[in-house]
Amino acid sequence: MKRLVFIGSNPAVSSRTGRPFDDCASGDVLDVWLAKLGLTRARIIIDNVVHKTTTDNRPLTIAEIRAGAAQLQLLYADERWNLIVPLGNTALRACQIARLPIYEYLPHPSPRNRRLNDKAALEKQLLDFKAKLKKDKII
Repeated sequence: MKRLVFIGSNPAVSSRTGRPFDDCASGDVLDVWLAKLGLTRARIIIDNVVHKTTTDNRPLTIAEIRAGAAQLQLLYADERWNLIVPLGNTALRACQIARLPIYEYLPHPSPRNRRLNDKAALEKQLLDFKAKLKKDKII
């Protein structure tokens, strides 16, 4: 059975545990998306490009992205088992550097992300993704 692997950039400064998307802001948005997709955290893998917070939530450097990409490549390169879903441009770039097969791309679920302002486009993207998951018998 294939595994859905959602990949973010790095834990937020507000992270409660250092695990991916456990902060109140982005984590809550991601949980709403998962529910709309018919998924739960227990049914997917959530990982980050980098496993440490950055000072003041600064963007990751290219060196940090490359180092994280190498780790992601080791963990998730086998497309027979892994369906990669990068969350945001930093995660997408790391996945591209790692040459991971991208199953679907979603914007980063941070409330600061201006792409989330277009609610209709986001809803359509989530509906299309859900249809793809059904077609591929993931859900």
